[in-house]
Amino acid sequence: MRARLFVAILLLASASAFGTEEAVVLTPKAGPAPRINGARVFGVRPGSPFLFTIAATGERPIRYAAEGLPGGLRLDPATGRIAGSVAIPGTHAVTLSAANRHGPSPTGRARPRPRRSPRTSSTRTSRCGRSSPPRSSSAAT
Repeated sequence: MRARLFVAILLLASASAFGTEEAVVLTPKAGPAPRINGARVFGVRPGSPFLFTIAATGERPIRYAAEGLPGGLRLDPATGRIAGSVAIPGTHAVTLSAANRHGPSPTGRARPRPRRSPRTSSTRTSRCGRSSPPRSSSAAT
């Protein structure tokens, strides 16, 4: 069974007789071991610049790794930045990991998704790379 951690930010405001408010942040502090968070799906059009930074909490320095990166993308293990471009449309499952002196992070899977370019000006490209007809600007009556 895989445990999931949810972090929430809750701002509580208390009004005094003078109408002032005080904000209180109730988010727990991150632990020293690295933990990857952020987007699980990231898309870009084929041939366009790809730039993604692995978001992770934990004590620095953190070393990053990625397995399954498509050709044309490279990872800077010191910063966690993935850059480059992908020429061919498709979906690629990439396993991201991070480690520091407190140990490795639980691995996370991300899916860089190069989008297909529209074939004509009368189509639009959706987030998953499939072309569909344009949306109508007027509602039917």
